[in-house]
Amino acid sequence: MPHTPIAIADVAPDRASYRPGDPARITVTLTPPHTSGPAQLMLVLTHLDETVVRQARDLLLAADTAAQVTFMLPLPLDTPRGYGLEATLYDAHGQVLATGSGALDVLERWSQAPRYGFLSDFAPGQHDVPARCDSLLRNHLNVVQFYDWMWRHYVLLPPADQVDPADQGFTDALGRRLSLATVRAAIAAVQARGAAALAYGAVYGAEPEYADAHPELVLLDEQGQRVSLAELFYIMNIAPDSPWTPQIVAEFARCVRELGFDGIHLDQYGFPKTARTAAGQLVDLSEHFPPLIDAARAAVVAVRPGAGVIFNAVGNWPIETVAPTTQDVVYIEVWPPDESYNDLRRLIAEARRLSRGKPVILAAYLAPFLDCPPELLPQAEAAALLATAAIAAGGGSHLLLGEHDGILCDPYYPKYARLRPAFVPCLHAYYDFVVRYEEWLVAAELRDWPEAELTLDGVPATAPAVPGQVWAITRRRPGYGVINLINLADQAALDWNALRTPPTPRGPIVLELAEWQPVQRVLLLVPGSVPGQPVTLEFTQAGGRLHTELPQLHVWAVLVCVLADARG
Repeated sequence: MPHTPIAIADVAPDRASYRPGDPARITVTLTPPHTSGPAQLMLVLTHLDETVVRQARDLLLAADTAAQVTFMLPLPLDTPRGYGLEATLYDAHGQVLATGSGALDVLERWSQAPRYGFLSDFAPGQHDVPARCDSLLRNHLNVVQFYDWMWRHYVLLPPADQVDPADQGFTDALGRRLSLATVRAAIAAVQARGAAALAYGAVYGAEPEYADAHPELVLLDEQGQRVSLAELFYIMNIAPDSPWTPQIVAEFARCVRELGFDGIHLDQYGFPKTARTAAGQLVDLSEHFPPLIDAARAAVVAVRPGAGVIFNAVGNWPIETVAPTTQDVVYIEVWPPDESYNDLRRLIAEARRLSRGKPVILAAYLAPFLDCPPELLPQAEAAALLATAAIAAGGGSHLLLGEHDGILCDPYYPKYARLRPAFVPCLHAYYDFVVRYEEWLVAAELRDWPEAELTLDGVPATAPAVPGQVWAITRRRPGYGVINLINLADQAALDWNALRTPPTPRGPIVLELAEWQPVQRVLLLVPGSVPGQPVTLEFTQAGGRLHTELPQLHVWAVLVCVLADARG
């Protein structure tokens, strides 16, 4: 059996996130071996660099037959906590046949460590809803936006006379056939996989027939013309005393109550920033969004305790007024002029500061994937890896992935691209990595460490990022110093939303850090490494200087200095 070409194809948890007290059902999938024989499968649950639980199963492998082995793991109650899963298959003589890894986390609720995904197909007769939601689960997406699921923007649920009783189908404002049965099935499938289902809802959009019937509610530009998005959706007055506001808030609450959504994704279009009411009063919409956000959250929580809302700060506007509201996280749709990797990091840091520490999600759509010819896919994929690394290293989360191994490349979600099968495991490994080490990447306790004195091969590390150099992002939490290294050495520019040169591995790299506190260990973490657990690096520390050597840097690596006062 030592020569049996068997592999561990997957180490899969059954939920995107677990609640305290939930057991974890882990399925390990083995590829077919060429010969039969006894074996043992070991599964280890790790927290950071420590073993938590170890379980083994004795197996009898059958030739040319795939196998799935299920483990039930008890999980510690602490939250928020990320964990690693290490699976090892041994033959009867104790020789390693195959290894595989995965990740999971335990959260009180999704907003502690949000990983946002999307669904956008709600046509009648959808039989692949479970498979599409499995695609979300594979990447640990624990909150899912149901994009354009509704009848109209001003009345979300279709009137009874607009619904076909045969398939619960209806026609939306753009002429698409949708189905309440499909929406309900998707909500149930998302929730069964440990994720929250959020309904898309525009805070001020209304179709022409509503605008025509209620001209007193439509906002006007300086020429007195009605403000609209391509004359498809007209902008309503969202002032607290406008009749529109309680109406749309009631719609949000109704879809949570009647369909079982876990909250609302509140959208806006980024314009107008100011407008006039039908009575001629000048209004500043940045002042009207916060009370509407707070009212919407109160309304959905009243009908479903634990529900939440996310508001779209389009182009980071108006982040100063919406970040401190009661929305559960800060969500920014990134547009020019925020075009560089440095901008992504700045957006996350500013949003955390303005919101007093809320998690931050960046909707950074990757246009290089839109109609990308096959010969350019490696450059588009490099852009995906670098953007994901930059956002996670800065402490944020990236809205990028969704159903059918889809990747967002346009603000109209149905235009998503499909990842090529060979690249799916690579991004999956990055999401495993972010979950497994969330306490060293996205934890609320992490703070920027700008005063860190760091050199790589004798050259001061760059912060902010510089084309053609390794980018170092230094952060700290009690007991730990965290150094993210992102390989930009092959990049001639820093545009995150552009084709990027696939990074060339570099190394070894000598790292020197000014650190006066005693360091116990230096750990190296690399997404996609086999095995997935941290590697302990040799180091020296004297005179307030720490020296170590990084064997190789491909795209992204994280060094963790475990200090003497570190706590688990």
